[in-house]
Amino acid sequence: LQEVENPVTKVLKKGMIVGLANHSVLIAKDGTKTPIDDSGSPILDQKNKVIGVVLVFHDITERKKIEGEKQQLTLYIQQERDRLSALINSIVDEVWFANPQGEFTLANPKAQSEFANKNGYVEKNVVKLAESLEVLRSDGSPRPLEETPPLRALKGEVIKSQEEIVKTPSRGELRYRQVSAAPVKDAGGNIVGSVSVVRDITEQKKAEQALEKSERLYKSLFDNSKDGFQLVKPIYGSKGEPVDYKFLKVNAAYEAQVGLKASEVEGKTVREIDPNIEAYWIETHGKVVTEGKPIRTELFNKFSKRWYDLYLFPYGEGLVGVLFTDITERKKMEKQLQDSERLAAIGATAGMVGHDIRNPLQAITSDLFLLKGELSSMPECRTKEGVSESLEGIQNNIDYINKIVADLQDFARPLN
Repeated sequence: LQEVENPVTKVLKKGMIVGLANHSVLIAKDGTKTPIDDSGSPILDQKNKVIGVVLVFHDITERKKIEGEKQQLTLYIQQERDRLSALINSIVDEVWFANPQGEFTLANPKAQSEFANKNGYVEKNVVKLAESLEVLRSDGSPRPLEETPPLRALKGEVIKSQEEIVKTPSRGELRYRQVSAAPVKDAGGNIVGSVSVVRDITEQKKAEQALEKSERLYKSLFDNSKDGFQLVKPIYGSKGEPVDYKFLKVNAAYEAQVGLKASEVEGKTVREIDPNIEAYWIETHGKVVTEGKPIRTELFNKFSKRWYDLYLFPYGEGLVGVLFTDITERKKMEKQLQDSERLAAIGATAGMVGHDIRNPLQAITSDLFLLKGELSSMPECRTKEGVSESLEGIQNNIDYINKIVADLQDFARPLN
């Protein structure tokens, strides 16, 4: 504290009304400090000569207290304004505030960067700004002026996540945007403005459209594929061994090749459908998950009594995708081919056997002819008669063997 000049001395010296400096404090003998506001006035006689001084003191403790509180409140309000301004300016979405007269009184940097013209000016009138833009509804139809979110909010309407398509000055292209707007009311419930928050969702929309296109393509391939497809989840026992698997999804080709409708298998396990399923089917599915590698194999299914060419592959976490084709007819043709090849081999063998038999048989036939000639020159007797019967029996057997050889050679001869 700094001692101030005695006000009596100042009045006597200047001969006029004087006041103490601001923030003056009166200190009592006990040390109590009291903020005061005072003034000193000269007492003049009839000749205007100063004959005394009148001092007036006002205790301004309460006023000072109020002024201090007001100053703190003003500082707090300014700090809150700065904090709010910093918050609004840091928001990556557009933030707009319009007054009841339909004028934008606040637009954060994001909003200004989107809608400023070449000169950096942002149209403040809500109607004029809306009229200057190409604005479409989410379905692509033109949006009427009266549907502008800030104007609707000024009428008391709350708009939540409404989509719009707008060509903004900064982009020069149509952009997908999501708008939320609400009226701002005072303590009495009166509308004093509207606040709008706008988010650009163009990239999100493009991603959604790409995903939708991909899903349509996948569905088309899934539904129209000639290969059967099944998505399954292997089920494991207490020791970690595969004991079953559940059908999650099958396509139309599955229904055609297996003979079961999707509604009959989806959500069920293979053992529920076929309790006697061969163990190798379950083991093969489980192996794909445990090893994390695809498997190509051919398996026979006793339930459908058909052969399948399968390609099993990991499909996400703990799932197995299976593409398969019914190869039963191919297997039948392979079997027929194998049988035909086996018969051809038998025929070739028969031809060789016939050739090998006929050569010594011709020698036997020649010897028999010579024996018959010698026998004819012998005189008639019982011995000649017995030998003649034996030779005739040998000739009959030779003829029979010749017939067998001829049949074998006919079987071995290629068909024309």
